[in-house]
Amino acid sequence: MRVRINLSLSEAEYKQVEALTRAGRYKTACAFVRELLLQAIRYAARNAQERARQPTPIEEEINTMFAELMDWDTAEASQQRAAINANEKPR
Repeated sequence: MRVRINLSLSEAEYKQVEALTRAGRYKTACAFVRELLLQAIRYAARNAQERARQPTPIEEEINTMFAELMDWDTAEASQQRAAINANEKPR
């Protein structure tokens, strides 16, 4: 089933849409606006899925932190200096 949406734009907005339509090589402004709306819907759906992800359990976070600390203790001095220099903020 298809449903129509009636959209009103100011003349300036419509001119901008027409320019983008030509730049995107769409045949009509309607086709361009439809594709733009579909992209916005997909973007919103993807963001909703990302927000629905469960946070990392605290136990996993702690284990990861200690694993990184153990790696630091076993790293060579040159590797430690390189890591420190990579994390320094520019002045």
